[in-house]
Amino acid sequence: MTTEDDPARVGAHPARVAITGSSGFIGRHVAAAFRSLGTEVVPLDLRDEARVVDVRLHIEPDLFAGCDAVVHLAALSGVAPSLERPVAYEHTNVDGTARVADAAVAAAVPRLVVASSSSVYGECAGPAGEDTPLRPLSPYGRTKLAAEQAAAARAADIEVVVVRPFTVYGPGQRADMLLARMLAGERCTLWPFARDFTYIDDVVAGVVAAVTAPLTGRRACWNLGSGRPVTAAALIDSLEQATGRRPDVEWGPPRPHEAHRTWADPTRATRDLGLPAPLPLVEGLRHQADAARG
Repeated sequence: MTTEDDPARVGAHPARVAITGSSGFIGRHVAAAFRSLGTEVVPLDLRDEARVVDVRLHIEPDLFAGCDAVVHLAALSGVAPSLERPVAYEHTNVDGTARVADAAVAAAVPRLVVASSSSVYGECAGPAGEDTPLRPLSPYGRTKLAAEQAAAARAADIEVVVVRPFTVYGPGQRADMLLARMLAGERCTLWPFARDFTYIDDVVAGVVAAVTAPLTGRRACWNLGSGRPVTAAALIDSLEQATGRRPDVEWGPPRPHEAHRTWADPTRATRDLGLPAPLPLVEGLRHQADAARG
């Protein structure tokens, strides 16, 4: 049965949702969004003392009992560290996704939402739609693609929804991320890139909508991006406009195994998930700067 065949599930807020990676940047925001809707959240994370879950190990299906969906956000992220620890990324991102999916199937959860990454596209010559060929450049990107495939292999037993966020930023971002470092006044090295910066609330809106959005089959995939790639030079200008202070930067060579440009085509997600227009970068940077000061 698809969600189109079950009117009770279309557009209704889920009663109970499990979130892996609930203590991470995106996970904290997603959990807060569901709680604001009155949804009971089952938080699962290595850093959550109430329900510590390591996706590298066996996952008890009882953790997902009674859930309308499992939102799988737990993963190792970042291109550079994946070059040094490819096996660890394989175990966490690929094997971990398979374990989460199997536990969700065993618990008879109707839907699994898996967070992938824009890194699965590799170099974006133009706006990448969900059907654009996938050519990841790094171990990180390859493990996120393999995680998508591991989840899709269970689609006969559970609805599988993949979301692909593009360069997420906003309040609560890890302190070691580029924008957080630049906002903190740290001297940073930039290179000639263009990134589809996407504000955290826009990504969260897509994840939340993906939990109950109608499907025409057993699988779906949506990009979560702004559709507006920003060059490194334009990013400097945006930061200055947002904060009144010129960032302290130096220029370096391109980073190995990283795309020069990421660029989402958000048309399908905007249509299917009913997402609003994405927040402009300068406004999002102001929110992040204000939160950091607070």
